[in-house]
Amino acid sequence: MPGLPAWSQTCLRLATTPQTITATVPGTPVRLLTKTTKMPGPSWSLPAHRACPRANGTICNGCYAAKGHYRHHSTKNAQSVRFAWTAASMRTESGRGQWTSVLVDAIRRTGTRYFRVHDSGDLFSVEYAK
Repeated sequence: MPGLPAWSQTCLRLATTPQTITATVPGTPVRLLTKTTKMPGPSWSLPAHRACPRANGTICNGCYAAKGHYRHHSTKNAQSVRFAWTAASMRTESGRGQWTSVLVDAIRRTGTRYFRVHDSGDLFSVEYAK
């Protein structure tokens, strides 16, 4: 996919699961939304630390998203692909609009009552926060 770094092809191979899901990161087979075992609905997951405005000595030093299942290569790679797509989308107004449309549509299609933003990662830039 244009705009994604070269390492993304490796991430795509490792992040793809045999599960069938309707929403994927545009141009990739990587699932857009995740299903955590402790939450009643889908969530949005970006890489811990890389997608966080953290600083040493903050609560981020004990980040739960740097432990457990978040350490699996498939999880890390899927988060990296989502982050690369998101960061690339934040560079332009049209990219931000497309990103918002894709994510809102994916959440709506789940039909869920509950959705968790950032089971891993955080608001990493001003444009992303907007």
